[in-house]
Amino acid sequence: MMRFQRALEGEIAQTIMSIQSVKSAKVLLAIPVQSVFIRERKKPSASVILQLYKGRSLEKEQIESIIHLVASSVPQLEAEQVTVVDQMGRLLNAKDNAIGYLTAKQFDYKRDMEEHLMERIGNILMPLVGREGVRSQLSADVDFSETDSTQEKFRP
Repeated sequence: MMRFQRALEGEIAQTIMSIQSVKSAKVLLAIPVQSVFIRERKKPSASVILQLYKGRSLEKEQIESIIHLVASSVPQLEAEQVTVVDQMGRLLNAKDNAIGYLTAKQFDYKRDMEEHLMERIGNILMPLVGREGVRSQLSADVDFSETDSTQEKFRP
């Protein structure tokens, strides 16, 4: 089992090193031993340590692709259980729920909403003031918080 795990770690690392900015990679897998006698089974996790070429960095999409590459290579490993760190010790895949940070999808949604609203404002004002007289700018404040609710109804 340990030989298989070491071989898997090496193959995943070799694959990650094929990305342009990555000089070297080390993958550490924590795969708990599964037993029929254990009720609560632990989930596997993984850590990826990257050494990047001097002066280079990774795009967010490249980091996400590394995460999904590792997660899809190990059975029952979820993308949330993969940690990616660079040679300086910086966490490259910060959690999306961190205060003050938006996920890529949330940021795109916010930007699309702002563009749509600016276009609508321009369409409303152009007939009144002319094309050269219209310039609009706005910043949308979107609340992405989630709530769960449960409701039970009883009819007598």
